[in-house]
Amino acid sequence: MSARYFADSRVEECWSRAWQQLCPGTDGRLEQIDLLGKYSAPSRHYHTEQHLDECLAAFDEFRHLASRPAEVELALLFHDAVLDTHRYDNEQQSADLARAALSLKGARRQAVKGVCELILATRHHGGVLTGDAALVADLDLWILAAPRSRFVEYERQVRAEYPDVPEYVFWEKRRELLERFLAREWIYRTPALREQWEAKARDNLTWAIQQSRLVPVVSRSQAESEGFVLAGFVSGGEELRSAGFAQGSILLVKRSEPELPPAVGYAIFVKPERITTQLWSEIAAAWATKPRSDNPRG
Repeated sequence: MSARYFADSRVEECWSRAWQQLCPGTDGRLEQIDLLGKYSAPSRHYHTEQHLDECLAAFDEFRHLASRPAEVELALLFHDAVLDTHRYDNEQQSADLARAALSLKGARRQAVKGVCELILATRHHGGVLTGDAALVADLDLWILAAPRSRFVEYERQVRAEYPDVPEYVFWEKRRELLERFLAREWIYRTPALREQWEAKARDNLTWAIQQSRLVPVVSRSQAESEGFVLAGFVSGGEELRSAGFAQGSILLVKRSEPELPPAVGYAIFVKPERITTQLWSEIAAAWATKPRSDNPRG
């Protein structure tokens, strides 16, 4: 997105209002420009100004729930300022950036501390969050309850931020993350947001987890380089369909299997402990009846 988008958007309004409340009488334009540059980096696809705008739009609806709305707004604006997909301390780095910017312009120490604590709430590590911290964490997860078309776009945007990660690895790790969210008693900690978003978020997550089980396979050698082995070709059967398999798919698992011929198609990741002996038998039988030269996409 362009600088024009940022300058003319809700983001500009929230920045100006919140900055003046925490750093009254100071000019925050240089800090704003610096922030814009970070969210506009070409390596970003989801963590952009669009994400900021969506978080702030959601906050507009629930502003009355915030004890310190200016701190909430600045926390949302800074929370993804640092994004390095090879690191695990992005939120801490973003909080440090906010601390430096606000302290330099004379913001009260307690306000700076509050903003930083709210940014750290977006680590989503679980645990107890209340008040504004719970609200900020929930607002950051608005996208999980977005309309399906936007949620699908979000999934693609996140994938694009990991171009160096193979499909197999990305979707396995992605599914594990989504399953952790789905396993929570509540995705959203703030009752008002939970009432509006919880059901839709769970529906989106369930759909995404199902989709993440089916990913493109370039070659058997590529799969094996990531520790997966080819286990069989899925030709059909009620048990297979009820287990979530798509007809005409290649089954990959992380386990030792006899040598099987190469194939190109689609893979479904299945952990061996989730598969019954009967299911394995049917997969093996289906594979044995397929011509060895079959291409399931062909």
